[in-house]
Amino acid sequence: EDRAKATGARKGKGKGRGRGKGLGKGNKLGLETAGVGFVINKRMKQSMQDFEQISGRLAKISFKSAFNPVNIITAYAPQAFLELSEKEAFYDQLEDTYNEIPKAEITYILGDFNARLHTRKEIEKDVIGPYVFGGGEDGLNNMHDKTRENRQMFVDFCKGNSTIMMNTQFHKQNCQLVTFKEKNNEETFKAPWTCDRFAQLDYVLVHNRWKNSITDVNSNTHLYFNSDHSLVTADIQVRLVKKQKAPKEKIVRYRTPGEEELKEYNAHIARHKLDILNAQTAEEKITALQEQIKKAADTHLIPINGAQKQSYISANTW
Repeated sequence: EDRAKATGARKGKGKGRGRGKGLGKGNKLGLETAGVGFVINKRMKQSMQDFEQISGRLAKISFKSAFNPVNIITAYAPQAFLELSEKEAFYDQLEDTYNEIPKAEITYILGDFNARLHTRKEIEKDVIGPYVFGGGEDGLNNMHDKTRENRQMFVDFCKGNSTIMMNTQFHKQNCQLVTFKEKNNEETFKAPWTCDRFAQLDYVLVHNRWKNSITDVNSNTHLYFNSDHSLVTADIQVRLVKKQKAPKEKIVRYRTPGEEELKEYNAHIARHKLDILNAQTAEEKITALQEQIKKAADTHLIPINGAQKQSYISANTW
């Protein structure tokens, strides 16, 4: 099988305007303060079927595979301190996006969910694996109410949609589980790996049916770049195939018109001048003009046979 490496989506800061509800607290200008997207290599681009920027916090990309279509959703959940209404709007939109995709298709969800797990409860074993970074039961019990709210909403989404947090399924050292450097930690990603210095916020999700397609998830804290998040990668086994290109429209060429043919050609376009000008938008006017030019050529000009390489009459004819 081909191996596609999916890279955890990162959030942007203050870039562009989105149509989602990704506005930060106190943002009076209506500017987008979130931002998500994809970077894919040339090989994956050949298989790409669609891309949709859903909001500043959600985007979706689709690929053609040898089995079922493959979809990847990138997500950036609201931080704990934001209003409950904004968090609910995010998860409603994420659930709508996820459920719009046919169940037969494979869908991966990657992103920053701003959710600290610390441990897993007995009733969460269906969505959380045994390998969780955090403070255990103490970390869970001492969690701030707003932070607990983020955790619960994330777990509820996973349970409601039978998606598994694949980061927690593989036995890793703490340096390969943490994905976020706390604000009070001025150092780069390095030991000691304690929950007062680091957290696990970024996750890779997939429906239980497709969990075996992910063979590894890893936080690459050894790679340095200017971010408080580390680069999270997932090894996914899928066979992507190139999408079929649309057949090219055959280009019709015409002989150089004589004086009478040129006169009739121009008269045809002049007769349909009002049809062109009455089109509503500039784009519709251009389309109407193109149609009339093609009709005039087909009606009044003589097409050249595809095998013909030069004019019938030339300096070499005689």
